[in-house]
This record gives sequence, C-alpha cells and structure tokens, in this order.
Amino acid sequence: MIDNNLELEKPHNERERGYESPAFERHFSVKQVAELWGLSSEAIRRIFRGEPDVVEIRRNRSGTKRYYGTLRIPESAVERVHRKSSLVRVLTK
Repeated sequence: MIDNNLELEKPHNERERGYESPAFERHFSVKQVAELWGLSSEAIRRIFRGEPDVVEIRRNRSGTKRYYGTLRIPESAVERVHRKSSLVRVLTK
C-alpha cells in the first residue's frame, strides 16, 4: 500500500544551506504573468525564455518544422526578473 501522506524530503546539503527548490513553489503560466504585468503573452515568453529555473516543455508537431512549447514560471523567477527590471529602471533614470 502506498502512503500518500509522505512529504518529499530535501537532500541533506540543501536543508543545511536553507535552499528552497523552485520545483516545489507555485508556478505561473505565461498568460497569468502577462495579465499580472499588463504585457502580451509573447513579451512574457521573450522575457522568460532561457531564464534559470523556468520550465520549458517543447514538442514538435509531426510533419511541421514549428515547435510548440509551454513555459511554467516559478514564483521566484517572476520576483527575480521583476527585481532586475526595476533595478535597470532606477539605474537608467
């Protein structure tokens, strides 16, 4: 019988450093971040593609060269990118 109440345990070295894995935090869709920030979905894809900790699931449609992908953006990445863009605005004023 499988115990569904088990909690995943972090590796020992991560617990010592206080590191929280982005895998266990809330993830947003591109559309959700676009609505929060008042930007287009395409702008959010450009901003977050290649950003650390962002999950990109890619697949090709058979018979086409175009790929289709889904991004899932952890809350820590949203906060980090927002902080970076706010800092750039302050430094360029």
